[in-house]
Amino acid sequence: MQLSMEGTYKPIPLLIQEHTVSSYEYHCNITSPLEDSMWQLPLWPWIKINVDAVIRDFFVVKARVAWNHRGEVVTCFILKLDCTNSCIAEAQAIPSAVNLAISNKWEALVIEADCKEVVDYFLGLIEEVP
Repeated sequence: MQLSMEGTYKPIPLLIQEHTVSSYEYHCNITSPLEDSMWQLPLWPWIKINVDAVIRDFFVVKARVAWNHRGEVVTCFILKLDCTNSCIAEAQAIPSAVNLAISNKWEALVIEADCKEVVDYFLGLIEEVP
């Protein structure tokens, strides 16, 4: 998927992917997601933005954190929404991450989300977010 940066005709490479946390069991029945699901830094010149949403009783909190290739936090954002659908909140975080990349003139962007339905929606694999 290619997006044009505002004010120029230079395309910005964009990768949207799911971050899964699959776990396995040790011989003593302790489950750990760390061994087979390690978060990785983006390569230069990519910026990686992790988006997530958490549902509480009557609201959702959505967040995004942008990282550079050195593991430094470039920017972060958190917002409380008056809704109760974390998938919708996470879906709203992806376009805002793209807008952030455009406004900062970042050269390439990776967006990671842990909601499979949201990732599938933006990849065009499903027609709507549940």
